[in-house]
Amino acid sequence: MTLKELGRTYRDQDELLQVSIKRTRALLKVARGEELLKVRRKLLILYDMSRDMKYVAHLLENYYGDDEE
Repeated sequence: MTLKELGRTYRDQDELLQVSIKRTRALLKVARGEELLKVRRKLLILYDMSRDMKYVAHLLENYYGDDEE
């Protein structure tokens, strides 16, 4: 597996995270009290994970610069 392929794997995982984020955001409309706080915390974690996935994917895909192709 090349670094570009590994980067693509990270991007694919981020797409799965986006689905989870979308589902969790829907819970914001119905959650109340302590449950609402838990949903917000979970969303923050998911957003952080997504940001990290995109960052690592970018690093891997561009590790050798543009000269590789």
